[in-house]
Amino acid sequence: MNLVWFNGESAELFHKWLPPQNLEVGTNFIQEKRPVHVVCAYDIPIIKQIKLDPTTEYYTRPDGQYPGWKVLTDLRLGGTNSGMLAVYVALQKSSGPIYILGCDWGLNDQSIFDQRYGHTQTKIKYNNGMKRTLKSICQNRLVYVINNNKVDTPLPVMSVDNFLFQIHNK
Repeated sequence: MNLVWFNGESAELFHKWLPPQNLEVGTNFIQEKRPVHVVCAYDIPIIKQIKLDPTTEYYTRPDGQYPGWKVLTDLRLGGTNSGMLAVYVALQKSSGPIYILGCDWGLNDQSIFDQRYGHTQTKIKYNNGMKRTLKSICQNRLVYVINNNKVDTPLPVMSVDNFLFQIHNK
């Protein structure tokens, strides 16, 4: 199973008990919650705070180039965020379905790492341009957002129960 970890509060349901999967790509400080294969970060101040693990790959945008980080050059990713980078990397590294955990777009603007970002106000995690980009990069691929609520995404939303069924029957 191929997972992408966003930083919405709904991801907390899965961090500790979900067994390791074939491919796990996470954003920003995901390593503080769970080991992953790949970490993606968009913002330079965040990139500078992340401690590199030699068993993990790290990706960012061209303007975020920093030692130990690989650069994604697809122009569609400009003006997006870490989650979009993570989905893009997962699409490049896998051919099977991808499941996005912690995407709470439209439900709230909270992140499980807000205290680490250094700003006092939460910021909106997406915009219409990002939704169009997400739809574009996921075109012709099976990509699901896992959430029990109606999130504001162009991708199909799968309930937690259906996701758990997928895990147990893989």
